[in-house]
Amino acid sequence: MQNMVSNVEIIFIQSVWFVRPESCLSDQSCYKYFNLWLTRCRKTAGLNSYLWVAERQKNNTIHFHLLTNDFMEIKEVNGYMSKALSNGKKKGNEDAIEAIDPEKYNGIDVKKVGNTREKIVGYLSKYITKNDIEFYRLPWHCSRDVSRLFTSVNFEEEDSSKYFDQLPESSANYNIHESEYLNTGGFKFIPDTKVFEDIDSANEFVYRQKNE
Repeated sequence: MQNMVSNVEIIFIQSVWFVRPESCLSDQSCYKYFNLWLTRCRKTAGLNSYLWVAERQKNNTIHFHLLTNDFMEIKEVNGYMSKALSNGKKKGNEDAIEAIDPEKYNGIDVKKVGNTREKIVGYLSKYITKNDIEFYRLPWHCSRDVSRLFTSVNFEEEDSSKYFDQLPESSANYNIHESEYLNTGGFKFIPDTKVFEDIDSANEFVYRQKNE
């Protein structure tokens, strides 16, 4: 079991939160304290809609990025992690936690990212898609309302020009993944927002139905 620092960054769709449980903790403990922190944020800090992704940095540290449009007080949520670490230290569940001083914990950061598709995609592409390693548990997760959103759209062949005419033809613009049953292409660019008009409209309806 590897030792590392775990951190969380929070993004408010206008911002991102970084959450760092602490240094010298195993993957298992990092996820445990992150989950305790996340649960308390949902119950008492007004966290409702979110998506989080785990990233392992070059120093072997687990770093959590949390994207949300819910406002939370930075001092309050830092206190939640400090309390979780303090309780863990009292229980003595892990030797490494003895070296942690929960009173000095300040591992939750937040920064503004912006509320446009380009800024959010740019952020996620820079910090999250570079992951190519395995995790002890889920590498990402989201709230129930986010999980209900559509991530793809089906269309008839006669409607294909509506989408393909807005995309470059060269295969150099895509990451192509071929399998026995299905070929997929990932964008190496950020398409024009018109490409997503239909799915955006559907998701806007789904999200409002859930949150109003």
